[in-house]
Amino acid sequence: MVLVLCGAAPFFFFLETIWAQPALIGYVMTGLAIVAVIDDEWPPRSSRWFWSALLLVAAIHVAVVSTFVWLDISVPGVNNVPRMLYGFAALALVVELRLAFWIIDAFERKAANS
Repeated sequence: MVLVLCGAAPFFFFLETIWAQPALIGYVMTGLAIVAVIDDEWPPRSSRWFWSALLLVAAIHVAVVSTFVWLDISVPGVNNVPRMLYGFAALALVVELRLAFWIIDAFERKAANS
């Protein structure tokens, strides 16, 4: 978690540029998603089903982050309400992670039945 926070530090020096806010949203969402999904208590990462599930989860994550980046760039007024923007991003991340855990569990059950 410390590495995720340290990696976000450069964004705070360039907050006045047009790309900094969307990049920060994408970076924070990706960092938190990686920390949540790749956990030490998770099943063996060497299994094929885990990485198959992770490909689907990554595709969904790219779509969610792209949506927030597009929203931040295309709607100029959204940066004036950062609490609302980050609140929606946090809510989307929670829903995305719940979906990711469901997908990974489904792939694990399917692999156990095979």
